Amino acid sequence: MNSFQMITRSKTNNRVARPGKRYDLVLAGTALVVACLLTGCARSPASRHYVFAPREGWQQVAVRDSVSSDYTIRFALVKLPAYLDRPHIVTRTSDNEIVLDKFNRWGMSLSQTVTELLGGTIARQLTNAYVDVITATSSRQSGYLVQADIVRLDGFIGGPVELIAQWQVTRGGSDPVVLIQRLSRFEVGSTEKNIAAYVEAVRELVARMGEEIADIIEQDRETLTP
Repeated sequence: MNSFQMITRSKTNNRVARPGKRYDLVLAGTALVVACLLTGCARSPASRHYVFAPREGWQQVAVRDSVSSDYTIRFALVKLPAYLDRPHIVTRTSDNEIVLDKFNRWGMSLSQTVTELLGGTIARQLTNAYVDVITATSSRQSGYLVQADIVRLDGFIGGPVELIAQWQVTRGGSDPVVLIQRLSRFEVGSTEKNIAAYVEAVRELVARMGEEIADIIEQDRETLTP
């Protein structure tokens, strides 16, 4: 055997040994991937948070002080049914089935969100009123108290969305008077099949309810005007 043959065999032997090392590396890589999956390296999508877009111009008309306003409108805490009293946005897939969307949530308490939008809508319509959306904190006696219980607020993505609420308006003062107690139903269609359009439909429903409440207070103010 010459030296050339010895060198060739030595290289061949080295090559034979390498596949075993490669196999070990494959096993190690597979184990790393499995461990990564078990420990959460594959992350689920981040949650998205939504609030109502304000109606045009309400921020400006809502900025006023209680002293210079003719009267005050206060809110009791808006009550929600248990299935809505959660951060998840709730939609329907059928008349008998709801879905709690863990990836699409309200950016703040739905009760407070509804209160703020009701207050903003009323303030936009009743320009002489001071609207207190920090529930029932005003010390002024001559005003109105709005109470609302949401019965249903849900619907279909890309389909009809419904609000049913029982609400009451009381005129304050030394002799409080319940002006109205009403069960109202509102419905709008979600314009597109996505969650943003669904949230916009919910906002429109709450705004319509605010307009209805404002109409009652406005009518009462006209009866009080000499």
